[in-house]
Amino acid sequence: MCALCIYSGAGHAILSINEPWVRASPDGRTADVFVKLKSSDGAMVAEVDTFAARRIEIRDDAIPRPLKSIALPANSLVEMKPGGTHLRMTGLVRRLKQGEHVPITLIIRSADGTLQKLYINAEVRHRSPSEDELDPRGHPGGHPRGHPHPAQK
Repeated sequence: MCALCIYSGAGHAILSINEPWVRASPDGRTADVFVKLKSSDGAMVAEVDTFAARRIEIRDDAIPRPLKSIALPANSLVEMKPGGTHLRMTGLVRRLKQGEHVPITLIIRSADGTLQKLYINAEVRHRSPSEDELDPRGHPGGHPRGHPHPAQK
């Protein structure tokens, strides 16, 4: 599992980013982005951007329209996950390949209105890193069954 902590100077929250990953749709036209976020201070994900798609939106599977933001309550884990709140990329500029990393920018607005840009690289996978670690059959890295992980060669 990966973790990244960022501190951007006085007045900015300390943000942690864990397990960023992307799951492409079978037809290759869209992809969903999942990540775990935590902020030391109350903040929100106000905008998202990527070069990998013509459009990226904040979505929740229970709501038919895009969300404007995602609240990041102080010291609370916010998990973007399948079946819940996540990011959806549409109009992919090319088909995503398993194992590659997709650059995504999260624009975080703190309670005082200050903006921070968070740059993440989300790995294209079949399932989350946590799911792979919990798999008793041992298929790390989201590699399809029958294909060994590079460290196992």
